[in-house]
This record gives sequence, structure tokens and C-alpha cells, in this order.
Amino acid sequence: MMIDYGAFRFAGPPRTATTWFRKAAAAVGLGEKSSVGVHTPHTPRGAVLALSTVRHPVNWLSSYYNVLDGGLIGVSAVDRFAPLVRRSRSLGEFVDLYLSSCPGTVGEMFWSYNADSVLRIEDLPWAAVEFFGAENLHVDVRKLKQNLEVVAGMPPHNVSTGVIAVISPKMRQRVLDAESNFCNLYGY
Repeated sequence: MMIDYGAFRFAGPPRTATTWFRKAAAAVGLGEKSSVGVHTPHTPRGAVLALSTVRHPVNWLSSYYNVLDGGLIGVSAVDRFAPLVRRSRSLGEFVDLYLSSCPGTVGEMFWSYNADSVLRIEDLPWAAVEFFGAENLHVDVRKLKQNLEVVAGMPPHNVSTGVIAVISPKMRQRVLDAESNFCNLYGY
């Protein structure tokens, strides 16, 4: 059950603003009741809303390659990419290995989080501000109003630094084609 906030649970793959979300939730007064780990997928549908984050598949592959460098987190849907990173000398080589061995698995990884609702990280901070303002969260409205501006102005966390590798427009399109179901569902 990942991070339990009482009215909802939150989990997401690495490189999807999970640290930012936790800091934003704390800023509006949502305390964590328990935490198994922010990257541990939700158990299949429960009585409490399961929330997750998603990210554009090309940007996720790039960020994963540039930052995690093939590290394992103990979630098979995420860890399937680690051997590909380790075998690659460049982002292009990594993406090419992904396309030839497991196309479509970025979307499968996101779906493995069994979320009832998702926030696209490209829509932060406003998607989170809207979510935090939902009536069923039982947030202290005064504290929420005081801190929504803080949340709206929060900078990203764990941002890639240094030289960030990019892929060609043709390879980018190949990823979009491989992840077309995911892209269509989330408006990418």
C-alpha cells in the first residue's frame, strides 16, 4: 500500500515527481499514515483511492537512463529496464535496445501501479493543487489555502544535472509508436 494518506494512497515509478508530490502533500498538511515505499506499486484496486504519477515515455526513458544508471529498486516492471541501461553506452543505444526487446513496456510499467487516478507530471503543480483541494481529502481548508501558493511555486526535486543525452526525432517517433496506447490514454 505504498504511502497511505488516509483518504488516498500514493505510489509511482522513479523519475515521476514522487519526491515533489510528497513534499507538496506535506506542505498542505497531509500527513503520511504509513509508508511501504513510494515506488512500490499499489495492490490491485482497494476501497481507498490509489493515486500515481505518469510521465511522457520518451522523457521517462531519458531520465531513467541519465539518472538511475541501471540501478534496481525491487519493482520488476521498473527493473526490467536496468539490464538494458547496463548494456548501453549511450541513450540512443538504450532506447534502441528497449525498442528491439520490449517495446510498449513503459506504459506497462505505469499501468503496473494499479492506479485509480493519475497525475501527469507535465501538469504539475496545478494538477496536484486541484487534487489537494478535493472535498473528500478532509484537509484543513485554512492551511490548504495558505499553502497552495507554496505548492504552486515549488521547484522540481531530483532534477537531472549535467549533460543530458537526447535522442533523434526519428527514434523519438519510434518510442511514441511503441507506446501509442499509453500516449493516447494520457494525451501525449
